[in-house]
Amino acid sequence: MQQETCIQLFVHKQGNAGKDTLCAMAVQAAAQDGADVNTRPEAAAGVQPRPRWLSATSGEGLEETVRALVEAGAEVDQADNMGRTALYAAAERGHAM
Repeated sequence: MQQETCIQLFVHKQGNAGKDTLCAMAVQAAAQDGADVNTRPEAAAGVQPRPRWLSATSGEGLEETVRALVEAGAEVDQADNMGRTALYAAAERGHAM
């Protein structure tokens, strides 16, 4: 999905000024187009699944994006394959949400 590619580009790009605002805008646009905000970014074959968007953005400290995901219906208690939630991802990296 094109919107997921856009979000993925900004979330995983380090040092991008304004990244949080751009990600939040991409989430809002994707949600308006009907994207499922509870999906995972695609991982390469044979690679451990990536965290869901909410966990990935929480771990990066992208507060505007986290807010946009929650407003778009992201499940805040959804755990990854190791039982970690978005709150855990944020706390693990020192981000207070």
